[in-house]
Amino acid sequence: MPVRSLDSAVLRWPDRTRIIDEARRWALTAGPRDSNITRILCHGSITTAKWGVGSDLDVIIVVRETNVSFERRAADYPVEGISVPVDLMVYTEREFGSLREEGRRIAAELDRNALTLFERAQVVD
Repeated sequence: MPVRSLDSAVLRWPDRTRIIDEARRWALTAGPRDSNITRILCHGSITTAKWGVGSDLDVIIVVRETNVSFERRAADYPVEGISVPVDLMVYTEREFGSLREEGRRIAAELDRNALTLFERAQVVD
């Protein structure tokens, strides 16, 4: 959300570094707390020179599995402590892998610009 500069009527949008720090703090709490989460990424304008006034934070959570419909999943992951609106999408590992296989535009964007906020260590037997 915009931040009022002291007593001025001018509003300033939080800078990119602040939002990334807030997102990391949230992800480093949310990720370890839920063993179903394997990764949390951000992408979009926050990872490019397009960040600015009015930008939101685009976040992807990747989970092992879920029976919840795609449209309702984000409700299970409240995002708190971030000073701008958050656009959250939740994919299963299988769905996330399919993005690349299907040649989806978002897969190319993620390859270029995704910022990993949390990644669960893989346990090898």
